[in-house]
Amino acid sequence: MKDKFETFLSVLVERTTNKLIKWEPTEDEGIFKLNLKEHYIILTFPRNLAKTNDFPIRFEIYTNSGDLEQEVTRKPDEDYYNRLHHLCRTIKGKSESLSDTVDNLMDELNSLNLY
Repeated sequence: MKDKFETFLSVLVERTTNKLIKWEPTEDEGIFKLNLKEHYIILTFPRNLAKTNDFPIRFEIYTNSGDLEQEVTRKPDEDYYNRLHHLCRTIKGKSESLSDTVDNLMDELNSLNLY
């Protein structure tokens, strides 16, 4: 059974996918902000979305006055990482699978005019 945070992450993914909420890019690459009524969320992830222990994903919840309420930082082998990674991919617009990406590349290759 999902716990509250995992359920919350699933709702964020769903609403982001359906364009019901908008994550704003910050000045720093790989850092996005979601403004809510009384809070905002900062999500930090590696720009290439690599799953590596060197680049954990950080999810921070702040009050609108700037006080940090909660911080979740996860590496690939830790709880919530896969949900957080899915959210990052959704925000970056990279929710397609590897198979879909390869299909798109094949279409591009097949459309090239060679000589």
